[in-house]
Amino acid sequence: MKKLLITYFLFTFYSIAFGQINHLDKTISITAKGESIATVLKKIETKGEFKFSYSPNQIDVHRIINLNIRDQKLSDVLEGIFESKVTFKSQGDYIILNKNTKKDFYLSGYIMDHETGEQIENVSIYEPITLASSLSNQKGYYKIKLPIHQNEIDLRVSKENFDSQVVEIFGRKDRKLNIALQHSIKEKKITTEVTQIKIKEIHFDSLPQPEKPEMTIEFPDRETPILTNDKLDIEQELKQIGSKLETGKESFLNWFMTTKQNLHYKNIQDSLYRTWQVSLLPFVGTNHRLSPHVTNDFSFNVLGGYAGNINKAELGGIINLVRKNVTGVQIAGFANVVGNDLKGVQIAGSVNVDLGESKGAVISGLANINLKKTVGAQIAGGFNMAMKEMSGIQIAPVNYATNFTKGVQLGVVNISKVNSGVPIGLFSYAKYGGYRRLEIAYSELNDTELSFKTGVPKLYNIISSGFSYGKSNKPLLGLGYGLGTSWQYGKSFGSSFEIESSLYAPSDIDHLDYLSQNFKASLNFEAKLGSRIAFFVAPTINVYTSTDSRLDFSNYGKLLLADRDINLFGSNGKLYSWVGYKFGIRLCNKS
Repeated sequence: MKKLLITYFLFTFYSIAFGQINHLDKTISITAKGESIATVLKKIETKGEFKFSYSPNQIDVHRIINLNIRDQKLSDVLEGIFESKVTFKSQGDYIILNKNTKKDFYLSGYIMDHETGEQIENVSIYEPITLASSLSNQKGYYKIKLPIHQNEIDLRVSKENFDSQVVEIFGRKDRKLNIALQHSIKEKKITTEVTQIKIKEIHFDSLPQPEKPEMTIEFPDRETPILTNDKLDIEQELKQIGSKLETGKESFLNWFMTTKQNLHYKNIQDSLYRTWQVSLLPFVGTNHRLSPHVTNDFSFNVLGGYAGNINKAELGGIINLVRKNVTGVQIAGFANVVGNDLKGVQIAGSVNVDLGESKGAVISGLANINLKKTVGAQIAGGFNMAMKEMSGIQIAPVNYATNFTKGVQLGVVNISKVNSGVPIGLFSYAKYGGYRRLEIAYSELNDTELSFKTGVPKLYNIISSGFSYGKSNKPLLGLGYGLGTSWQYGKSFGSSFEIESSLYAPSDIDHLDYLSQNFKASLNFEAKLGSRIAFFVAPTINVYTSTDSRLDFSNYGKLLLADRDINLFGSNGKLYSWVGYKFGIRLCNKS
């Protein structure tokens, strides 16, 4: 009886142990060349002394494969054959195969310092095709979701001041993966700068001091370029403007990102690519949290979107944000913001902001702002600003360019620091290379004329006034506006041609309903008396119309060209034309 019981327990134990054998842990070697998966499974069955159980309707066993396996675990072999599309389970004498219905799997683990073993926080872990990403926490722990059916997965690990790593992922099961990073080795800069050693002079008071002979060392003359104050001023101002803009640029762009997105941006150096992006909001779209690193050909943003670069076209309902460059067409309902360069056409309902160079047409309902070189057209309903060099055309009520090198500014007010183009508007101002005159003069019509002229030599604006202090047969006062162009002959002489239109009040203040109009063309000759003061004289041609019968210019004699009655808006009036003159003193800007 005792022997029988021992035999029974041994048989039961053997049966249980045999039934618990995991065939997936077995090591096999197999070779297949151009054979179907079904044939390969038969070979494995023969070697492993078990059977595969599966449904041919769920699992493709007709695919042709090539194998050359030596001493590998069966589970790894099956993983490679089915490319994670099939799950497998060992049960008794069978390995059961089922279609894998999971779409994703998770990798998790710790990021450590290779030298110290300490965990590293805020490390970027990402996959460049799907743009899946994660950041390690304060304890260095990370977890990232990856697609099961992706053929190749190269996980990338990046951290500022550490060497980046690329980890090839085999298998598509949830598992732990710890990663160690090494510190970046920074090149040390070797300088050849020599520091002068100062030796204190020792005086021996008890000894007479010999006289030191004077020594003169002559050096050959060398030509040194001389910069005028104007050139120095503008170069320094442009440099300061550029420095301030560069400092604020990164802060402005980072403002649109969350803390995690800013950390990714600092860590990751890769440029990623996707043909297109669709987003609801910035960072809520197909570019995910890695948007600043992703280059898209096309981007369609319901409300707003963020991308690294746009190669062809971007359309946004409210706002488009591009960290680097745009090439092509960019259209937004409210605003476009480009971090670096624009090449193409940019249209916004309100504002375009380009923080790099702009080449093309930039059009907005309110404002266009460009921080670097601008070539092409800026057209806005409110104002244009080109903070550095501008060549092309600016059209807006208010235009500003730091250095307008070539083209036309067309607006009510045109302002620039340097202007080599042509500003056309009611008021134009150029700090360097501009034309400014404050003028006091006498003419046959006015005892005193005050004028301010501003713009550039090619075209400047004239704001004028005239006073006769109540003298008989002269208008009481007048206000005028005009345009002029000038020519310079050396440093001391110049000339200019001007046309003006002035509105005059009558000879006494009791008859202000008799307003008069004077049109005047003049050819001015200017001679500098110093660097900032000049004397001028100018012959003029005048056409004067008035309904004030008390004014009579017939005493101009031979200088009078016309004197006739006319009808002015239903009233009787007079038209006079004559050759006149004016002369005076001008205060000039630096030339």
